Amino acid sequence: MPETPKLNGRAGNIVKNSTTGLINNVLPSILRFFTRYVFIMYFGDTLLGVNSLFADVVTIFSFAEIGIYSAISFFLYKPIAEKDTERIQSFLGLYRKLNRYIMLAVTVIGLGFIPFLQLIKTQEPIPGLLIYYLIFLAQNILSYMYAYRTTYLAASQKAYQLAHINVLIAFATEITQILVTILTRNFVAYLITYTVMMTTRILWSNHYIFKHYPETNFKHYQKLDHDTIWQFVRKLFSMLLLKISELGVSQTDSMIVSTMVDVTQWGYVSNYMAIKKMTSLVLSSLAGGLVPSLGILSVVESRERQEESFRLYNFCNTLLCINLFAGLVILVPPFIELVFGTKRVLDDLTCFLLFFNVLYAGLLEPVAVLRDAMGQYERDKWINVSAFFCNLITSILFVKLFGLPGVFMGTLCSTTITYYRIYNVLHHAYNTDCKIYYSIALKTVVLGLAIYGILHFGVFPLIWNSQRNLLGLVILGIATVVVANAVFFLVNRKDPYLHSAVLLFKRFLPGRKA
Repeated sequence: MPETPKLNGRAGNIVKNSTTGLINNVLPSILRFFTRYVFIMYFGDTLLGVNSLFADVVTIFSFAEIGIYSAISFFLYKPIAEKDTERIQSFLGLYRKLNRYIMLAVTVIGLGFIPFLQLIKTQEPIPGLLIYYLIFLAQNILSYMYAYRTTYLAASQKAYQLAHINVLIAFATEITQILVTILTRNFVAYLITYTVMMTTRILWSNHYIFKHYPETNFKHYQKLDHDTIWQFVRKLFSMLLLKISELGVSQTDSMIVSTMVDVTQWGYVSNYMAIKKMTSLVLSSLAGGLVPSLGILSVVESRERQEESFRLYNFCNTLLCINLFAGLVILVPPFIELVFGTKRVLDDLTCFLLFFNVLYAGLLEPVAVLRDAMGQYERDKWINVSAFFCNLITSILFVKLFGLPGVFMGTLCSTTITYYRIYNVLHHAYNTDCKIYYSIALKTVVLGLAIYGILHFGVFPLIWNSQRNLLGLVILGIATVVVANAVFFLVNRKDPYLHSAVLLFKRFLPGRKA
């Protein structure tokens, strides 16, 4: 039986960082639905589509910071493990310097995007579109302030220490935006409110790190040697390609729908995407806690111990993905109907394709986490570049042939290409036969489809058609959880990692000793 990690040291930090990530991301996202409801009531679906579109557009401009963050984090793991303050400051100094160039580059690229705003399809002209876009761009530029300090905290597995700041500001932001929307009914005021609150969070977080981590307070630092800089530049180039293509796959759907279908239609889709994003935050929050731990693990532990930890993480991830997929595809449509109205409910095919990718792509999350932790960007970059072009071409082709569902068909095609990552990363990381990982993924996909069939064609009509209200949604939710987990545990009852996963889960419970 595989060994279950003890919840102290690195494992304890995993729990703290992952749990904190969930609190920071998921709880404010739940409150954000109240904000979304008020938004739709006062601003309508068209501005909701514009809001979601611009959020995706400026996210693409953050590719540079994401690439540098990942590359710097990888180089920080070893000096952090060895408590080499001088080398830590050298990398942080490099990051601080690069951030200035990034802010300038994002400004230029963002302003260069302005002529493309006229391509947005809408039934009526949208006044103030340029002003809205510029505010979004300003928010993106401000997000780079003091990023090197928060990167250090994340690489040190101490990101959970900012939880109180992030949660308080997140809740304050949502409540303030609701009040501003009701009182002013002005979209610009709504956007400026978010900008002010975001800046407050950045300054508060920086003050905390400045006060508690003196190693991040430096005016001068030892410059890195030529070989180290060259290694960093190589990894940075690979990481930039990788992240640009990842964002291209995840963020271009909004642009395709807004320019080839209608921006109001994207407003309807964005309700689903907001819920899907919450599930992505669950996976990324877990990953955020694991990346630094796996990175340090790769420095100090044997290859066998590394793979044991990865296998357990992979098993837990499959269970999580099954539950997320089943919950989303079955529960979101009736939830949208109850909260936002029947006209905003998408057809079954679009809903299935949109949420199936949560399972299909989510199964690769552990591999992506391992890649980031071990800095294997060079081997992986061209996979994402290929996936990006596949997504762009197939989504445009399929949206012309099938309409809205075609966009998400293209996304599934591009995800298929990224499955080569299993071999590309795991074979080089552990020198292992990757057939077992492909078989696990295939079995989980088939299992997910079987669970979907049982729920969609059996449980859903039986419950929802007879109880089309909040009580019916609660009963449907309970039935979905029971069926999905019963089938999963029945199929995997002989898997040795099931027992280890249960033991690990018990240690997460309050009152349990690590």
